[in-house]
Amino acid sequence: MIVALVMVSIGLCLMGITQVLAQEVKIYNTIADYEKAFGGKIERFYGAPMLRAKVAAGELPPVEERLH
Repeated sequence: MIVALVMVSIGLCLMGITQVLAQEVKIYNTIADYEKAFGGKIERFYGAPMLRAKVAAGELPPVEERLH
């Protein structure tokens, strides 16, 4: 009985995984394309924490400038 329950659980998990893997990946070439697809405006961007020191030192432009 326990083996059957485990097998059913594994089967259900695999079914969920295959649905996720079968989803189409959409690529947006511009921020405007993304905003148009989702019907909203991106108000703010967040940079990677590991790059904050480089931005603060002027070695790297802020994330907003890097994306446009």
